[in-house]
Amino acid sequence: MEYQHWLREAISQLQASESPRRDAEILLEHVTGQRAYFYSRLW
Repeated sequence: MEYQHWLREAISQLQASESPRRDAEILLEHVTGQRAYFYSRLW
């Protein structure tokens, strides 16, 4: 799976949050060990 797919899935799971995208980015940063900025350069 690609980071973008993981991000979309996480955002959809976190819709009840006040900031689902940011929360998803934080969780993915923790799981992958990479900053979201790293992945934004790949898009």
